[in-house]
Amino acid sequence: MGSLIPDRLWFMLALCPNRRLTLWGPCLVGLFLFSVSVGRASAQGEVLSVDEREAVALAEAGELAAENGRWADAVVNFRRAYGISPAYTLLFNLGYALRAMGRYRESRDTFQRLLRDHEDVPPEIQEVARGVMREVDERVVRISLAGVVEDPNQEISLDGRAVADFGERPFVLESDPGERSLTIQRPGYEVFSWRHSVQPGERISLTVDYTALPESDSRSVFSRPAFWIVLGVVVAAAAGTTWYFVDRDAQLQPIDRAGHIVLNLDSH
Repeated sequence: MGSLIPDRLWFMLALCPNRRLTLWGPCLVGLFLFSVSVGRASAQGEVLSVDEREAVALAEAGELAAENGRWADAVVNFRRAYGISPAYTLLFNLGYALRAMGRYRESRDTFQRLLRDHEDVPPEIQEVARGVMREVDERVVRISLAGVVEDPNQEISLDGRAVADFGERPFVLESDPGERSLTIQRPGYEVFSWRHSVQPGERISLTVDYTALPESDSRSVFSRPAFWIVLGVVVAAAAGTTWYFVDRDAQLQPIDRAGHIVLNLDSH
């Protein structure tokens, strides 16, 4: 199945006096999206398959969502459309919609994919894609961690998601702007945690301090001197109490002339 071919551009196409498509300088009008249409297939009178018709419908839904500022819906529709019909126009639109949502890492990676995987992208559109890619890359937040040890049992998480450690130092994390949290859990050490509201393009340097947990005393309670000291005190106290009651009872019994205690076994 062939991919959809664009026959027009849509959404604020910027043309400078020198007729070169650009995003920069005084001739800047703004970014643009592509409007995807049936293209060559319909021009040649070919009948679209069910999948192709679905891709067209999704692309149009994505355009409508973008026009109304519903960028999350636009992302969903452009991504689904591209999965059916991998046209570079859909990938460009997806990258721009992600940019509008502040998802700069995904936007950058999408434009990188556009330039890497699509040889049919016109030179002027390649220029635009590279410009947007540089812009969003500058807005990606980077967190540089010093002091991170290499430990296979260590767990590093950013916003609750595990981050793989490939051994590169300093350890650098990428993030989008917003409230971010970082945790590092290493057996035998206190959890290292950090939370901060980061701004677009912010560069943060942190030093990870590993604080060892107190060693737990795993010896048996019977091997501890304190146990036997306490036990000795308890036994001595119990023996003294027993002697007191026996002696007291003995004092209450009658004694015969020979000095023997006379036991009274009669019941009362």
